[in-house]
Amino acid sequence: DVSWMVSRGGRLQHLDLGYNQLPGVPVLTAPALTHLSLQCNPVDWSTGAHLKIHGLRSLNVRRANVGTSPASFFAALDSIAHLQALNLSWNHLGSAAAPVLVQFLTRAQSLLDLDLRDNHLGELDAFCGQLRTHCKELGLERLSVGNNRLGPRSGLNLGEVLGRCKALREVSGLNLGE
Repeated sequence: DVSWMVSRGGRLQHLDLGYNQLPGVPVLTAPALTHLSLQCNPVDWSTGAHLKIHGLRSLNVRRANVGTSPASFFAALDSIAHLQALNLSWNHLGSAAAPVLVQFLTRAQSLLDLDLRDNHLGELDAFCGQLRTHCKELGLERLSVGNNRLGPRSGLNLGEVLGRCKALREVSGLNLGE
């Protein structure tokens, strides 16, 4: 039982639970935990899972079914006050995720590093429009957007977004040829 093991590890800071076929988020009471990976687990976020790990700084949910219930996932992040890095790659976020993703980004003031690779976000006019509108409110320093079709046809004016995101230092994965 992961919950029992972690609750006994009072000084545990990094925990990688990737590739374990976990259907849900274990209840973790590890006050020192700062980095958690749930990558490649079939997590059912619609059950109202909550990540009550207040000191968490880095969360990897790559291929963890976020796209099946994005509103529930982003609600689960509300108790994490100082999240700095979030890997959302390969989650098939889709059109339902665009508004909740941008709303989360405007609330997550401590978020510095965001990985959105392989989510087909460029095909979503809503995401591109909301990103353009809200990017000046974001404190992001690093943004990875590879394989999202964020080229000229997506409606995303890259120069405008980069000009508004004052903290942004690194952008990777742009496919400008599409």
